[in-house]
Amino acid sequence: MNLITILFWFLALVHIVPALAGITPTALSRLYGVNHADKVLLTLLQHRAILFGLLGAGLLVAPFLNSLRWPILIATLISMISFIVIALVHGQSKGPMARIAIIDAAALLPATALVYLMTKS
Repeated sequence: MNLITILFWFLALVHIVPALAGITPTALSRLYGVNHADKVLLTLLQHRAILFGLLGAGLLVAPFLNSLRWPILIATLISMISFIVIALVHGQSKGPMARIAIIDAAALLPATALVYLMTKS
């Protein structure tokens, strides 16, 4: 197993864990710190979880399909960077949203390493 595979799989893990939270409203409530009685918000968060699952699946497969590497990495970077920017714009510097933004910011390191490794090879 090479470093590119490990980095893609790490990013997959970062996206699959919240995707699994989409299975139950209670898990989503805990993860995002929202009221599980708000059906509209839960619907949107479950949809977000499905999209994360798709990103996670793409990140798991990307090491084995060269043609998928750049598109899935770019989509992942857009997802993480846009969440960080949106959280900052809305003043989400504390609580569950801040925790998610910090995780996304930390995940930018392996994503940036992938950009470097993939442009080098």
